[in-house]
Amino acid sequence: MKGVANSFSKSQRYLQHRFIQEQVEKKLLLLLEQTMSDANYHRVRALEVGCVGSTSTRWLLDRYSLVEGVDISEGQGLRAMQQYPELQFRVADIAKEELPPNQFDLIFSSMCLHWVDSLEQTVAKLFNALAPGGVLAYALPLQDSLKEISATLQERYGYMPINQFPNMLDARIGIGFDARSVDYACFWFEQRFESMKLFFEHFRTTGTNTYLGESNLAMRASKLRQVLSQEVGEVNARYQIGFIIAVKEG
Repeated sequence: MKGVANSFSKSQRYLQHRFIQEQVEKKLLLLLEQTMSDANYHRVRALEVGCVGSTSTRWLLDRYSLVEGVDISEGQGLRAMQQYPELQFRVADIAKEELPPNQFDLIFSSMCLHWVDSLEQTVAKLFNALAPGGVLAYALPLQDSLKEISATLQERYGYMPINQFPNMLDARIGIGFDARSVDYACFWFEQRFESMKLFFEHFRTTGTNTYLGESNLAMRASKLRQVLSQEVGEVNARYQIGFIIAVKEG
């Protein structure tokens, strides 16, 4: 996960390219507000996984007495703490972080969990960390994201340069059997770029990194240069995003 942390470490570059992330975050917050319109939900302790001090952090701080933030990037964490001093932040890899059971009334994560090695285990750990009646809300890219770009580059260059994303079943399989309810939906988000170069700049700096099918870094760089030198014209990036909101029994 070191490469992931490096992708996020330059916070200003990340902020310049996170337009898809912002749209997804706002949509997840809207769905969450609809789910939690019932006043019976506890609003004491919340955890944000992939915390960068964005709209969702402010939303949580306005509604919960204690908000903890976790992110693998120290640079993003420093920015979040400077912006929101009341936030309790720590640098950590959520896939390796130990979380006590039955602690949080809400765990929120937008465009983050597709990075972990085992999505099922991480989701199970997060769900276990919910207090009875707590809510786990997360959004992540699904398998048909960037399909057109992948197909074009596969045809022209003979390799798939984009990570494979999970399907909806894999995205929610870690949720425990003691869930009171599990709501899930899929929406498409689209962004047009003036060139393939600008698309890859967005792709790398927002943490949806590239995979060029080569372990040799020099070979990877060579193939990427080949793509960027030959691909001209606009690029339309389409993301298929899965939204999952699970409520724990109790």
